[in-house]
Amino acid sequence: MASRHGVTYPPALTCYPSARSVQMSRLGEKATKGISELVYWLCGSTLRRIVVVAGFTAAAVFGALQLIPPIEYLPAGNANIIIGNVSLPSNYNLDSVEAMAEYVEEAMAPLQDCTAEDLDCPGGGVGINFFVSRGSGIFFGAIANDPLRVLELVPVLRGALANMPGAIGGFRQYSLFTTGPGGGAIDLDIVGPDFDRLRDLGGVLLARLQQEVPAAQARPLGSIDGGKPEVRIRPHRLRASQLGISARDLGVTVNALVDGAKVSDYQWLGKRIDLKLIADEGWKHRTQNIGSLPIAARDGQLVTLDTIASIELTSAPASIGHRERRRSMTIRVVPPPGQPLQSVLQDIADKVIAPLTEEGVLGGAYRVIPRGSADKLTAAWDALNFNLIFAVVITYLLMAALFQSFGYPFVILLSVPLAGFGGLLGLNLINKVSYQPLDILTMLGFFILVGTVVNNAILIVHQALNHMREEGMAPRDAIRESTRTRIRPIFMSVMTSVFGMAPLILYPGAGSELYRGIGSVVIGGLLVSTVFTLILVPAMFSLFLSAKTTMTQAIGAVFGSPKPAFDGD
Repeated sequence: MASRHGVTYPPALTCYPSARSVQMSRLGEKATKGISELVYWLCGSTLRRIVVVAGFTAAAVFGALQLIPPIEYLPAGNANIIIGNVSLPSNYNLDSVEAMAEYVEEAMAPLQDCTAEDLDCPGGGVGINFFVSRGSGIFFGAIANDPLRVLELVPVLRGALANMPGAIGGFRQYSLFTTGPGGGAIDLDIVGPDFDRLRDLGGVLLARLQQEVPAAQARPLGSIDGGKPEVRIRPHRLRASQLGISARDLGVTVNALVDGAKVSDYQWLGKRIDLKLIADEGWKHRTQNIGSLPIAARDGQLVTLDTIASIELTSAPASIGHRERRRSMTIRVVPPPGQPLQSVLQDIADKVIAPLTEEGVLGGAYRVIPRGSADKLTAAWDALNFNLIFAVVITYLLMAALFQSFGYPFVILLSVPLAGFGGLLGLNLINKVSYQPLDILTMLGFFILVGTVVNNAILIVHQALNHMREEGMAPRDAIRESTRTRIRPIFMSVMTSVFGMAPLILYPGAGSELYRGIGSVVIGGLLVSTVFTLILVPAMFSLFLSAKTTMTQAIGAVFGSPKPAFDGD
């Protein structure tokens, strides 16, 4: 115990490093020395430097091209709802639709009493299910008790659809980023002049899609079996003119007798109200008796409709689509879960459209044009590629302004291909465990890498320039010393970033597919770029300084004004 001025103090505490920390420190020192000596050895030979620079860069570019996966538009997210859109045959009436609703209720009934903890029950049971009829189709779906298992309800709903003869539909998880019934789907527009031929081609294309791409769900938008029933009335112009009945008069009369015809309107309390001419209940006829409708001539004579017009019972589409001013029919394809949009588009092009073109089914005035998410994917991918190149150019110009040189930034940007390869490698490794496509959100990770990985190269180049300017070191010695002294801060910054972003990919859960791709790209790019930048950038920097020295001496020899080998510019 020490004593001073009558006050007793406890003995001072001395902290000694543990054996493990000493071993780690020695290991770090050996690694630092080994890397710096390797850099010094590489900088001693032009051939070795060229081999390292060319080999690393070529390997990074080639590896990245091999690892690029099929691209996706946007992740679906984790919305807890499955929606099925179903196209119905034209001869389905209200009773048939009600029978369909009963099929859906029967399929959902066993899941009503399940709980989220029930692993044997798809989706942990159903909390809400719905069935809606609209126009020529229906849509129905369900919400799972366990949001993370909502995709388990798709086979159940497809089983209910199998009990609906002639009905064709597709089911998908509702997307957080795309709205409407076509979100995340591919629309194949068949365009041509004749609608009957388009309808036949739609049936052929639909059958070929179900055969060649069975995992995808394909259905027509509208009916391909003839359309809705329709009564066509064609006036006998000579007979009608003899009675003084015009085609317009005939149309208004028939419309009034069958359904009521608007003849005028009037204003009441600021509202416009239609005035309709409607026949008495006793004049209404069934479709088969429409020919007996009484038509009044101008002289007051009554004649039946079938005496002045031909009546034809046929069918016609409820609507006719157009694409580029040409008639079109649309087949909607919903990609299966776990398969990127680009992969499905490639399968459709190679296995369906190309064979139909070779067989002569498609061609000439009739062709298939993809749109929907396919168009959005192409536009988004082109925009992202341009923006990524623009980001690299902006980074280069900024460093050129800061270094006051166009050469040093080029040396630093050599770390970007390594980062791209590392990002794709990280994305592929994640896909070994859980499906993660290269979508637009994941692509943002490469933008982050462009501004992040150059920091390590900047530290090495800037420190080497300081050694040469302030201490007069030779370029080879300055590069070795800058590599040795910058290894520790480089690894400290990289490891803090890696461990800080690790939870993005290590802890899956609700919504993890939105950020897992960005995390895997950034972490993979940082790790690969850091390891190889410590060798590539010093080799390229040394090669650049040697070339600059040689060029300076050559210019000096020609013009008689030699400059020093390195002037700090």
